[in-house]
Formats: sequence, structure tokens, C-alpha cells
Amino acid sequence: MIEVVADGSSVVVRDRRLATQDLYPLNQTPLRFLLSDSIDLMRDRTSGAVLSGDPSTPTQTTELWTFARHTGGDWKLSAIQET
Repeated sequence: MIEVVADGSSVVVRDRRLATQDLYPLNQTPLRFLLSDSIDLMRDRTSGAVLSGDPSTPTQTTELWTFARHTGGDWKLSAIQET
């Protein structure tokens, strides 16, 4: 099982089977795009009026991603859970 943990500045990739742990600066990984500030809001298509959310307040979301692979195969995303 691979575990990926990000704390806002670094990403740790742990492989329990191989007993390895690698640390990377977040800004040097593609996760920097997924973990950047995001705005969660809904607008009316016709008027553009905000129906819900705040256009000036970033939201925080936590997701647990699970990857799996067959022996010797490529890692594939198998599940995403919002916690």
C-alpha cells in the first residue's frame, strides 16, 4: 500500500511493502495544483449572481486517495474519499 501525505509544504510518499518513505517539496510536485487554495461557490448561469458560497473565501477540503496495483503492475487510483 502506498500512502501519500501532504502538509501544505511537503509531500511524503510511504510504501509500506518496501518500507520506504520519500519526502518532496510540495511545489515540485503536481499535487501543488490540487492543494492550492480553491473557491467553492455556485453562480446563476443567466445573471451571474452568487447562489451559494463566498467568492473571496478559499475553502479547505480533505480527501483520502487510495492507489492499488497488481504485482509488478502500474499504480492506479482505486478510490477517493472526502473526509
